[in-house]
Amino acid sequence: MRLIDADKLVESFSGYLNNDDKYYGQFDTCELIERINKQPTVAQSKIEVNNTVYVITGYGTSWELIECKVKRTYYSKKFKFSVVGKHKNGNIYNGSFAESSIGKTVFLEKPKAEAILESKKCKW
Repeated sequence: MRLIDADKLVESFSGYLNNDDKYYGQFDTCELIERINKQPTVAQSKIEVNNTVYVITGYGTSWELIECKVKRTYYSKKFKFSVVGKHKNGNIYNGSFAESSIGKTVFLEKPKAEAILESKKCKW
């Protein structure tokens, strides 16, 4: 996923506007695509809908590793995503995370998540 800042994109095309804020008749398609591709990226993530992620959560009196599916991704000041999974006891788990939680409570690979879970159990 690649998101760009729409305001900066419009600003970069301001040279194509007439005095009445209407675009000139024609754009060179190659130039247009090149300008869009050069826009700074707001968010670029490895998280996509239906990806499997592993969430460490405190449930009851212990830590638990939950295998979840990403159900939704969205951008609200920061890149965020929602996941759904099941606790060991069968209860449904729903969670929403910012991209900054990857590597802290949300993991893309199970072995890394298990290693962090073990270190949390030792501290508990």
